Amino acid sequence: MVHERSTRLGNGVSVIKASAWQQFGAWGVDFGLIAVLAAGAYGAMAGSDTGTTGTAVTAAIAAWLVTPWPYGFFCPGGRSLGALAAGTRVVRFSSGEKPGIWRSGWVMFSRTVLFPVVGLFLLLAAAGGSSPTMNGPQARHITLDQRLPTVPAPVN
Repeated sequence: MVHERSTRLGNGVSVIKASAWQQFGAWGVDFGLIAVLAAGAYGAMAGSDTGTTGTAVTAAIAAWLVTPWPYGFFCPGGRSLGALAAGTRVVRFSSGEKPGIWRSGWVMFSRTVLFPVVGLFLLLAAAGGSSPTMNGPQARHITLDQRLPTVPAPVN
């Protein structure tokens, strides 16, 4: 039986990709955690004696840009809180190996900062009546469904 979400990695191993809802759920948990930390930074600065609205907003933006990196560093192997909740794992597309500590930081930064910004860009471009022409990023990582086993190799 071949699963509808089965695909092959760069090294030829068959795997089952996570569903769109699983990926969205994992993103939502991770993005929510970063948003709560950014809101906490805003609240801490706004509540201080020397804090102004400008410094509070600056602190929130800085927290939103910086906190995904250490969060990713502490979640190496593609197993963030969002991935644990959704039953997924992020792996390298080329080999199926877990990302290292630095790559985990980058994956979390792109998931919680870059994806929302690019999504907003696409939404605004569509609202303006234009279509951004992008060839699409090269696949470096893939999100796998941890609940399902890998697809067996076809018998020739």
